[in-house]
Amino acid sequence: MLKLGKYEFEEDLEKSSLTVSVGDRENGSEWNIDCVFLKSAYDGEMVSPQIIINNIHTKKYDIRKFAGEKFSTGNVAESDQREDSLYLFEHEPFIKIKVKILAVEGERAHITCKGTAVEDGYASPVKAVKFTWDCWLPFVVKGLDMSGYGGALKGVSENQKVVGIHGFGQAKTEDLDRYEEESGYRFPKDYKEFLLNVNGGFPECKDNYVNENVF
Repeated sequence: MLKLGKYEFEEDLEKSSLTVSVGDRENGSEWNIDCVFLKSAYDGEMVSPQIIINNIHTKKYDIRKFAGEKFSTGNVAESDQREDSLYLFEHEPFIKIKVKILAVEGERAHITCKGTAVEDGYASPVKAVKFTWDCWLPFVVKGLDMSGYGGALKGVSENQKVVGIHGFGQAKTEDLDRYEEESGYRFPKDYKEFLLNVNGGFPECKDNYVNENVF
């Protein structure tokens, strides 16, 4: 729930996420937030706010240990340089902001945020609005672009990183059998066992490596 002045907005979780770009033990990772809120009334107008907090570096590389991560800015210049913003009528920088990841459970992260944002940068004087935000956001995990860290991962330049899976639950044997019968395709035994066990899923970062030649 976002409390923006005296107004409240619910998150549109289908369009929102905490994105984690997972790196390695040496270079750490990056995380950012993009949250869109459902349209509701604000000062006589219907608006759909959005909070954007761009890449934040952390030394952590295991998303299960991201609880406790926090970030803050203390003036408009910092937010403007990072292009962090609150969209209300248009994108405006934060005056100050504090954000923290309280917990990571399954495929969600508990985020809290509070601060002050520019409401109308064209007003004279500039209008500001205080806000608080508390939400469980779905998270997206992707690989960190290592080009900014001097190229290949040190010590594992000939290896590929492999991640575990947060499963979506178990597939049903009868569903797989029906698909095989209707398609004429037979699943490899190990892939069929994989589907019966986790049925695809969401990657979790683990410190595992395997030589790329096995691929």
